[in-house]
Amino acid sequence: MVKILIFEKIEKFASLSLDYLKHNGFEAYCLSNYQEIAPWVRENTPNLILLDLMLPGSDGIRIYKEIRAFSSVPIIAVIARLDQINALSELELEADGYICKLFSPREIVARVKMVLLQAESQSGNDRKAHRWVVEVAHS
Repeated sequence: MVKILIFEKIEKFASLSLDYLKHNGFEAYCLSNYQEIAPWVRENTPNLILLDLMLPGSDGIRIYKEIRAFSSVPIIAVIARLDQINALSELELEADGYICKLFSPREIVARVKMVLLQAESQSGNDRKAHRWVVEVAHS
């Protein structure tokens, strides 16, 4: 079974993502304490991480860099606004995909499946050339 790790501090987003991913056949886990992320990734080897990068004190960016130091697991960065992608690029954070908050549950499942398919067909640096950006807002 495909294992997904969600790192999200806002319980509403975490719960929605977790429930919908599980409902769609993924083995999904959620952590909200950034100090637990790297040890969990080392121990459990997820297939993909949904990582909220825009946390107070830049914890999300620090976690991203820490994970990248030892793992090439695909990471979908969860951000508040699309214009934050430029700032992240300046920090040399090349996530495998981006999704803006206020996404629909179906969108997150579709994005996860797409990035996993890409990761299977691409290797190493080739994967970075095929990132995806999605912005979804409530109507």
